[in-house]
Amino acid sequence: MITLKELAARCNVSIATVSNILNGKSNVGEETRQRILQVIKETGYRPNIMARGLRATKTKTIGLIVEDLTAFSSPWIIE
Repeated sequence: MITLKELAARCNVSIATVSNILNGKSNVGEETRQRILQVIKETGYRPNIMARGLRATKTKTIGLIVEDLTAFSSPWIIE
């Protein structure tokens, strides 16, 4: 899996530029935007959710402690 840093190096731009494009900011030239989006498509880049949560100090994850999942009245919540 390619990282944001490797993606920026492959496109010859800064990490901030790639981040701006991924976050939908419009302060990047159209040619650069298209080049980065093409490399993202070719490499299959996906942001690392765990890294994003660590950086933001918020993971939006809920932990459940249950004794028996089959006795849980709403198992669709766990999916």
